[in-house]
Amino acid sequence: LAPRAAPSSAPSAVAAPPRGVARLWLTLGVLTGTMCVAAASPPLLVPTALSALCVLMRLGCMDLSDAWAAVNGPVLLSIALSFALGKAIEVSGLAASAASSLVAIVAPFGSLALLFA
Repeated sequence: LAPRAAPSSAPSAVAAPPRGVARLWLTLGVLTGTMCVAAASPPLLVPTALSALCVLMRLGCMDLSDAWAAVNGPVLLSIALSFALGKAIEVSGLAASAASSLVAIVAPFGSLALLFA
């Protein structure tokens, strides 16, 4: 049998302290308010979300490392680039040309085929 290692005197990794029930309800209230404002007025979504983030960070419900960990850079970049690509396809006329070609090919098969194409 192999000899056992001596117990380590180094402190083990300490888990983060609980955030508390008050912070839980505060976070839930801020999130609910943000969603209500976004549903009522979509153009205010970005300023409202940033304001909610600032409130949560200021009150200690979230720290900067938590906020940065929640951001998925490649996904955000893909979304932004897809908007640009879609606009370029529309402006160049490729979208209209592809749609008219597809309609010309599928039209002889009837309106149901057009619906599925």
